[in-house]
Amino acid sequence: MVDVFVTHYARTSARQLNAVTADVVREIERATDTRHRLTVLGWAEDDETWADLETKLADVPGVRVVRNDRPGRPDTQPSQRNKVLDVARGDGDEPFVLLHNDVRPARGWLDRLSRDLEWCERRWGRGSSLVAPRYVPFHHLRDASQVWESVRAPRFVSADEMARWCGQWGFRYEADRVCCPAWAQPIDDGHQLMMFIARPSFFDAVGPCDETFTGINFDDSEWGMRALMAGKRNLTSQTALVGHIESLSFGAAGPMAPTDNAQVFITKHGRELFDELDSGRIWPRLHGEQK
Repeated sequence: MVDVFVTHYARTSARQLNAVTADVVREIERATDTRHRLTVLGWAEDDETWADLETKLADVPGVRVVRNDRPGRPDTQPSQRNKVLDVARGDGDEPFVLLHNDVRPARGWLDRLSRDLEWCERRWGRGSSLVAPRYVPFHHLRDASQVWESVRAPRFVSADEMARWCGQWGFRYEADRVCCPAWAQPIDDGHQLMMFIARPSFFDAVGPCDETFTGINFDDSEWGMRALMAGKRNLTSQTALVGHIESLSFGAAGPMAPTDNAQVFITKHGRELFDELDSGRIWPRLHGEQK
């Protein structure tokens, strides 16, 4: 049994996000054949907004709904990631998946992701590895509706098939990542801790996501950097594909745009390491022979 967590948050003024998450949950269920338990874990600004979410998910069989009750800022991504980790630990040390509420997985995604994790653990040991799906930033295309259908349809069995699919839809394909032509650079490797499959024991030496980061930027990159420094392996699946709305939090500036969280990182790790992270130079150095 694999636990699949979908993170969610909705303010009173944006209650329509509850309907978006409910739609995402239904799409995940339709695309997932592997035995699993799906949990929506999130935060709402008031009890009425939370009750509205529960009502919208009531017709989805077997979905568990968990409210983030961590102290501090439960509406932030770092807090939600840590709540997912808390709940996953409570369920034992079985693999769990973290997803956002703005994804569309291709069919067969969880089976492929689980097999990749099994392969890594056979090679490097239980709790050694984290595997991220390949992210397709569909929203940059002019007609996202067509990509919606295409992302749900394919059952990729090889890198060549994925390369052909990316070519069809205008994405640049590289050996270890997929990126949108609207960006000069692909997603950095730290974002592998944005969505992933892993065991709770993977984080024993890494620690939780740092809740000093208050929004959506640098917290997952810093988490990924710490994981590699702790001797863990952050890897990308060759075949598990998840369509995702990329970079909406940053706009045209891209995911490494300066924010208050950049200063949090600098205060914690120093300017030199920040510059190495910001330029992307840190990932080849830390990954070593992993790829």
